[in-house]
Amino acid sequence: MIAADGGNTIGPKLRIAMSGKPDFMRMASVHFAADFSAITGGEDMLTRFLINPDIGGSWVSGVLLPEGPTRWGNESEEWVFHTSNPDQSEAALDPDGVVEWMLKVLGLERSEIGNVIHISQLYMTGIVADRYSDGRIYLLGDACKVHPPTGGLGMKSGVQDVYNLCWKLALVMQGIAAPSLLDSCETERRPVALANIEAALANAMNHFKIDRAMGLSDENDNATNWDRIARLWDDDSGNDKLRSKVFKAVQAQRIGFRHHNIEFGYVYGDGAIVPDGTPPYEPLDKIRLFQPSSRPGHSVPHAWVSHSGPMVALGSLVENGRFLIIAGEQGQPWVDSADPRISPWIGNLGRIIKQSD
Repeated sequence: MIAADGGNTIGPKLRIAMSGKPDFMRMASVHFAADFSAITGGEDMLTRFLINPDIGGSWVSGVLLPEGPTRWGNESEEWVFHTSNPDQSEAALDPDGVVEWMLKVLGLERSEIGNVIHISQLYMTGIVADRYSDGRIYLLGDACKVHPPTGGLGMKSGVQDVYNLCWKLALVMQGIAAPSLLDSCETERRPVALANIEAALANAMNHFKIDRAMGLSDENDNATNWDRIARLWDDDSGNDKLRSKVFKAVQAQRIGFRHHNIEFGYVYGDGAIVPDGTPPYEPLDKIRLFQPSSRPGHSVPHAWVSHSGPMVALGSLVENGRFLIIAGEQGQPWVDSADPRISPWIGNLGRIIKQSD
């Protein structure tokens, strides 16, 4: 059984504990219709992180994203507003109160937006399951880990979880591999989940660093917050140090949009791999810089190779649920060792791809 229920039912019933940083901030979201084309620029802009000095810092001011459905960017017909819920208690969500808060942040009247389509809440959370399986039941996606949406890692890692389990499950169910192969799913994927959680939490917390650099707080009076914002744009050289401090805080947040080594460079240090004796990979930058590698446990690196004449991307050859031998000009022994008669499922195991220098 594949449990991909978002962690709502199956994991708790199996008493699989989740550990980490649970529910540290209550968020609210409003999906609504509005025409902001006259007041917003940036037709290719996706995320607008807002700061309203009358409110305070960034999370209480919120985030605004276009939702289409037929036009995009600043001409979107629908929008979603995310904010730190003004009520951080355990009380039931107050939809009217959340909408009023949104209007206050955006400086709008109710008549200036259209239909409110949906209101929901979520908790900023960073937790991972202590184990990924229970007998014949396997947890995937948000059922085995939950982290903030900052950085957009949730769907990517969920797809990776499913891919990792399903090719192994196919081998086991067809009698090609032993059931113990399935144990490698947790061995490989749980460290990746922990790294994703760490990155997503850092992305969320960096917003508070920007607030602190600016000197903004929801505990300040409005005049104080506006004064500190104004100092960023005045001509007084005495505020250069402040501007430099804010610039560095904003630059640090760019890591949330440039974490290629988190998205593409995740590595399986142990599991269903055969070590080749080379030393472990040591990245120059564990978050931002993705460096392709052919060491076991890494994703297949991109390269252009000649396949029956035309040049094709190396990754496109790994398809159809089959194994693939990739060997160089002197790699015939590798091809000979891969007997395609082992199983019809491994029909093209003996294929050789010659890569030019």
